Amino acid sequence: MDLDAFTDVHRAEWDRLETLTRRRTLDGAEADELVRLYQAVATHLSTVRSVAPDPVLVS
Repeated sequence: MDLDAFTDVHRAEWDRLETLTRRRTLDGAEADELVRLYQAVATHLSTVRSVAPDPVLVS
């Protein structure tokens, strides 16, 4: 797997999740988006751990 390409493809989702997690309040749509993004990013992390189990890379 090309990790640079993987990062490029998913960076916007990761950045949006980070933005949402820093907010003190969310409306309903934002809360739904946060849950969806959290699940997607957890899948991304699982994929990276499976393909490249280097602890430095995963962190």
